[in-house]
Amino acid sequence: MKLSRRDFLKATAITAAATAAGIRRPEMLFASAVSVKTLPVGQCRYCAVGCTTMADCEVDAAGKVVRVLAIKGDLKSPVNRGVLCTKAFYLHKALAYKDRPKGALIRKEWINPKTGKPDLVNSPRVLEGKTTKDPHGLKPSEVDMKENFVLVPWEDAIDFVADAVEKTVKENGKHSVAYYGSGQAGTEETYIMNKVLKGGGMLANNAIEGQPRMCMASAVVGYLYTFGKDEPYGSLDGIDVPDPDFKKHADTFFIIGNNTAEAHPIIFNRIAAIKAKNPNIKIILADPRKTRSGTIADLWLPFATGRDLVLLNSIAYVITHELDGAKYDVEKGTVDAKWKYLDKKFIERHVSFGIHEDVKKTWIKTTYGGTRDAAWDLTYTAEPRRTYPNLRNKYASEEDIMKDLYKGFAIFLKFLEDYKPEKVSEIIFEGESPLLYDRTTRTWKKISGPEALRLAAKWYADGYTTSLWCMGVNQKLQGTWTNASLHMLNLITGKAVKPGRHSFSLTGQPNACGGIRAPGALCHALPYGRLVVNPLHRAAVEKIWADSAATYLKKRGMSDAEIAGETAKIKIHDKPGPHTVEMFRRLGAGQIKVQFVSTVNPGQSLPYSWPYRLAMGAAHKGEPWPITVTLEAFPNATTQVSDIVLGASSWYEKEFIFGNLERRYQIIKKVIDPVGNPIPDHTIFALIMRRLEEKGLVPKGHVSQFWPEKYDGPDWMKKTLAVANTLEWNREFTTNIWDELMTLSKGTGYDFSGMNRKMLLEQNFGYRIPLPAEYHTDASVKARYDKYHSSIQYAYPYDPLIDKITAFYLKNMKEFNPVYGAWLEKNIATMKADEAYHKEENLPKGWYASFYNSNAFINGMVDIPTPDGKTRKAPGWDGRAIAWANPWWACKFDGKGFVKYKTVEVVERKFNPAKVEENSALPFDPVTKYTASVIGDPDNDMNALKNIALSPAEFHNLRHEYTKPDGSKLLIIDTTDYKYGACTGRVIEHWHSGSMTTRVSELSRAVPGAYVELNVDLAKKLGIKEGDSVIVESPRGKIELPAKVLDVTKATGGPRHDYVFIPWFDEYKLINMIMRDAFDPFSFQADYKMFAVKIYKGKTKARQAEPGKVVA
Repeated sequence: MKLSRRDFLKATAITAAATAAGIRRPEMLFASAVSVKTLPVGQCRYCAVGCTTMADCEVDAAGKVVRVLAIKGDLKSPVNRGVLCTKAFYLHKALAYKDRPKGALIRKEWINPKTGKPDLVNSPRVLEGKTTKDPHGLKPSEVDMKENFVLVPWEDAIDFVADAVEKTVKENGKHSVAYYGSGQAGTEETYIMNKVLKGGGMLANNAIEGQPRMCMASAVVGYLYTFGKDEPYGSLDGIDVPDPDFKKHADTFFIIGNNTAEAHPIIFNRIAAIKAKNPNIKIILADPRKTRSGTIADLWLPFATGRDLVLLNSIAYVITHELDGAKYDVEKGTVDAKWKYLDKKFIERHVSFGIHEDVKKTWIKTTYGGTRDAAWDLTYTAEPRRTYPNLRNKYASEEDIMKDLYKGFAIFLKFLEDYKPEKVSEIIFEGESPLLYDRTTRTWKKISGPEALRLAAKWYADGYTTSLWCMGVNQKLQGTWTNASLHMLNLITGKAVKPGRHSFSLTGQPNACGGIRAPGALCHALPYGRLVVNPLHRAAVEKIWADSAATYLKKRGMSDAEIAGETAKIKIHDKPGPHTVEMFRRLGAGQIKVQFVSTVNPGQSLPYSWPYRLAMGAAHKGEPWPITVTLEAFPNATTQVSDIVLGASSWYEKEFIFGNLERRYQIIKKVIDPVGNPIPDHTIFALIMRRLEEKGLVPKGHVSQFWPEKYDGPDWMKKTLAVANTLEWNREFTTNIWDELMTLSKGTGYDFSGMNRKMLLEQNFGYRIPLPAEYHTDASVKARYDKYHSSIQYAYPYDPLIDKITAFYLKNMKEFNPVYGAWLEKNIATMKADEAYHKEENLPKGWYASFYNSNAFINGMVDIPTPDGKTRKAPGWDGRAIAWANPWWACKFDGKGFVKYKTVEVVERKFNPAKVEENSALPFDPVTKYTASVIGDPDNDMNALKNIALSPAEFHNLRHEYTKPDGSKLLIIDTTDYKYGACTGRVIEHWHSGSMTTRVSELSRAVPGAYVELNVDLAKKLGIKEGDSVIVESPRGKIELPAKVLDVTKATGGPRHDYVFIPWFDEYKLINMIMRDAFDPFSFQADYKMFAVKIYKGKTKARQAEPGKVVA
């Protein structure tokens, strides 16, 4: 039966409603009478909302699960309250896909025909340079896996991979091994690789990255910029749960760059439900596409892609200059206002102002050679910058501090002058009219840009406002600064760290927060807020790792001298490794020889994936490199270019922990054994790394310490493989890892040292962090946690850490800068006692804010005098959030105002593999450097302004051209023939690259393949109709897609007139092969939301995308 998308969504909605209501009709679900048992599973496998799930299972007479019959929501979960999205309902069907890898697989060409075993020397792959890898992606991944791979014993696979790592490290150095992981792997799984590549002796190279770099890194750096710590401070409670004290929740939602309805449908359902109950709730949708989230919106702000910052700064201008009538004098450092919308008390007591004083735009051309050849990257300067007040200034009095605060405030207000609606409306909307929904006539009506900006600002300023965003903000060239500016709006209006008032980045992957961001599994990071460049952080982590290894080795009978020798090898490399795009460029250049991949699909997901597919898919006669080792539960576009696929068990086939977008950690329980012999990622990683311990590459005890004693000993591998899929092994092994993670978190802003495994197993929906060990010993901490569940970090009484860490940094500040420290302490005491403010803001007695990790990321470490005349290092925390003035164009503060640049800097350099050992972060040889002039006047010419704009890297219909000092022209890229912008994204039915969801017939029938979404006006202009075959062509290649024509004035919405949308889930339509690989210069997150295209009717030769010549 053919099922329409409408029927499909209707059916799943009915099922969701029935589940939420507790209605059960087993006779409709199961064809025959079976013994059914409902078991807790934990967090859903898909997005980061963290919906809690249950499984209806068929069990045998002994009570063992033989089949999962259905997945349903956990009615007790405060996250989803029994409701699930369409994808989650069919998760069990995805895991039942028949062609999953069923063990350790290797391409046939690696098999030595004489021995029948994989061979690094005497195999057709090496002797002949033969490979069946498929960079073009023409053969379906499941067919490639069946035809070109062979199952090998796990022992042989582990030894082959360990031998390859040993060989390349000895021949090419430790930096020739890299790992690309995922926010979809369990926390314990990623931690093994993070621990090894950070402190694992001859593998300590920091060459570890994860998909969260591509989805959430800008949110990370935006939170760090503003609050000094990653992760949202609020929780989902603020959306629709009346707070325990005043029964209030959010009543205004500013949704920007986030299609909540399809990317986070359960959150959308919660917003839609309160909107249905109270139509006066305001919802502002700011997005180049009027997405399905627009079905509940009141106002659509269709900004042109990359103009996010201009929009936010203009809203800030209206709030400060117009609604609150702010008057200021930069020279005198004074500010006066009505203080109706600007929260004077909150600002004075808790907020500093950050000013970028000289922002230069720079184009960098790097020559790599190999598959990427060369690349033009756009960057810009973040320094010099200054914060007002600043903890390093030695103030004489409190009055001096206040003067400095208001001077920064005045400069901030001066900065906003350039963003008056009449000045920037055309820059923001560029020919597209905002739409206001008239609920009387149920129609969308056009309004002017300035009117829309003023209306959005008024609603924002009036409401209990929560800002929500996701990839549409993060995946931009200015993702970091846009995140920081979203926080800025909440801070200056005092709509932060209060019930219903938050700035909330919605994470994409289920464990991006808990498994990658917090534990520091990126090239620059260490666990729980620590950085590889900080010697104190390195020493703290090294000590914990060395102590735990020593304890284990002592039990194993090793002498003290031998233990000291091994633990001395646990040294963290002091420079960051390559970020994601850089990692795959280096793979393409031949510097990285062994590339590990786990639970992620870079062959499909990487920006401009074509040269990186070529890199992974390469083979060279006479040498085994490169080798791509992929741990995966499904065939996909990356297994197409992998040499080895280590079949991994998935989700409820093993046990591990996820951490969702509201700091909630949940344990995924093992429910059923996998089909065949795949084993958990955590076990695969551990087996490889323990083998490398035996080879002397990894310090002994570094990983082997996690082995349960009964499975340890000389025959550890044999014992482990025999039990790898048992509940006992999974639980004991991952519990040992979790215990070390709890230790690493203790005393940090992420502290979950009180969240033991037993608690997580007993409560299916888990717990939010912070949850310190004091929960079990301090009655007041326990009482506050049990009431508020860490619903808001950085605010009393919600945060169980706040008093302790606040006392810590205040003590440091009073010793480091006595006048400033005393002022900080007075501000907090004043806020605690300000009952009038608490009453006005609906806050409980004693409420105060303390951004207690703010801000060593900006201030660094400080030297505090000690009684012996020396100094001690301490983090530069003053507990004040920073409201940043972030420009969209290159400019300089000259003491009076912000002057636009008319030049850009140009740098050319060459990647030097020989320098990676010396400087893994910047191994480049300079070629040339000069200043080029913009053609035209940025103050009067839109094209000239775009050429000093900091986002995007690739405008459509623009010559990105400058004049060199010698008068000749520098053309970065010419898109004048590419009249439209394009972006990629998700749809509700499919998860990321579709390797799971496209294998579910119900989901693939609903949305069988990718398409191109066009505005009806653009379609008419180009003569395109619904369903027509359309070619979308970029400077990097082309792809054929069916047209989906949408009208923004209708409920289903659609993109603005000069922009198209293409979902990227389709393995047979690898759209990312032809997009640009530009990235934010601070977060290194790629810009997936803008590349220039031309669009015309037609057909390509192949079904797959057709990449052209690799371009810079």
